[in-house]
Amino acid sequence: MKRTKWDYLVSHTEEELAQLGQEGWELVSVVPVPDSGTSRFYYKRPAPTVSECITLEQRSRVLKEGQEA
Repeated sequence: MKRTKWDYLVSHTEEELAQLGQEGWELVSVVPVPDSGTSRFYYKRPAPTVSECITLEQRSRVLKEGQEA
């Protein structure tokens, strides 16, 4: 059984909500900060796999370096 790994993010402003949602973040909790009048927003999203972290440019560069060796 494959387990999902997660990335987590804490934000202090509601204005980021739409942008973070477009980036794949899911709002999981809002916690008021006592005596401040503000809240903390907690997000999660599936962590990218190794292959998702490697860009095509990086891949090309590594392959080119390997051919030169």
